[in-house]
Amino acid sequence: LQSNLCFDKHLNVKIGKAKKNINVLKNISPYLPIKALEQFYKAHIRSHLDYCDFIYHIPSSYHIFGLTLNSAMANIEKVQYKAALAITGAWQGSNRVKLYEELGWESLSDRRSFRRLLQLHKIIDGRTPPFLRNELPPPRRPFLPYVFHNIRQRSNRYANSFFPDAINLWNIIITHFEQFPPYVIFKNHLLTLFRPKNKPIYGIHDSVGLRFLFQLRLGLSSLRYHKNRHNFADTPSAICVCNDGIEDVNHFLFHCTLFLNERVAFLNIIDNMMSVNNMEHIHDLVVVCLYGHVSLSDSDNKKILLSTIKFVKESKRFAM
Repeated sequence: LQSNLCFDKHLNVKIGKAKKNINVLKNISPYLPIKALEQFYKAHIRSHLDYCDFIYHIPSSYHIFGLTLNSAMANIEKVQYKAALAITGAWQGSNRVKLYEELGWESLSDRRSFRRLLQLHKIIDGRTPPFLRNELPPPRRPFLPYVFHNIRQRSNRYANSFFPDAINLWNIIITHFEQFPPYVIFKNHLLTLFRPKNKPIYGIHDSVGLRFLFQLRLGLSSLRYHKNRHNFADTPSAICVCNDGIEDVNHFLFHCTLFLNERVAFLNIIDNMMSVNNMEHIHDLVVVCLYGHVSLSDSDNKKILLSTIKFVKESKRFAM
């Protein structure tokens, strides 16, 4: 903490250490499964950013165009974004929210709010030094002992600090409970609010194939439709080289005449899977090929994803 009550030096040091380990993460990503890479990220990168995070946190500001992060918080978020790119093999410019959903990660901004609430729970529950509990505002009603008066603020800096911000969040979330919840139940409830469910890959260990799969899922890949939509200078048109339509995922997987031979085995597997499981009524086969389907077993979903990866690799389209 600096004399002006800022954390700039602390954050710069932590971000610097985290970035060094992102380079390591990039180098090991071709050789380790996704789970191992996530563990490396959480142990050797995110741990630097977690230190005192619920103290230095500055909440997002709301405006008509959405949420905006403070510049310091945005720099921290970029570290996690780059780590997610390194783990998945997704391209720079991929949608951050969708990328986090693939991995089942909450944003670091949401994570800091989550950790603030957990710390406040400990304070209210008397699991911290008493002087912290003495800083709590009075309850709103005698019969609502755990719903507090919001703390008045005269500046944004004070409003963003621990107690005013945490109390505001607490008063919203505690209404989900009839009584003061135990720590574990409260934590699990917060996880359902802040952390998205990851999109499964069913235990596939193929770094190159998964990289292509993530790129297709996120809508930013070598396909001309993706590159044209993201204003790549070398892709002025989204029309496929085969001149038979826009080269989007559906066209690439099912219609492009350049890959007829490679598609035969791929479609046989998909059609057989649909027939055996009475899924002929499902029309969005692109989603099934990229994610599997909830009605199928993990082993069947794995077969579908592996067949998609095999087709993508054999087409050599992503090497073009």
